[in-house]
Amino acid sequence: MSMYVRIKRKQQTIFLRAEQRETVQDIKTQIGEIVGQNPADIRLYGPDKQTRDMSDSASLGQQDIKSDSILYMVFRNPEGGGWEEVDTITPVTGGEMKD
Repeated sequence: MSMYVRIKRKQQTIFLRAEQRETVQDIKTQIGEIVGQNPADIRLYGPDKQTRDMSDSASLGQQDIKSDSILYMVFRNPEGGGWEEVDTITPVTGGEMKD
């Protein structure tokens, strides 16, 4: 079944059409092509921003990702060692942005 997922990082949102049978690795590969990153340097977090290391071999359906779910993306720190923190900016009324 086709669905859309939103991938957020900082001020960026990527909308991807996906299938529930696609794996997390498939999604990371698509994202890597869009943002010019190696999929190995991308980590996805679940909608709660707490789920770490979504298994690359698990399908979106197995991870309970539904249509219009929001996933959070971080990159490996280029200076080595570790990953970025989950960082997104949420718009508020009045056109201002807040963390």
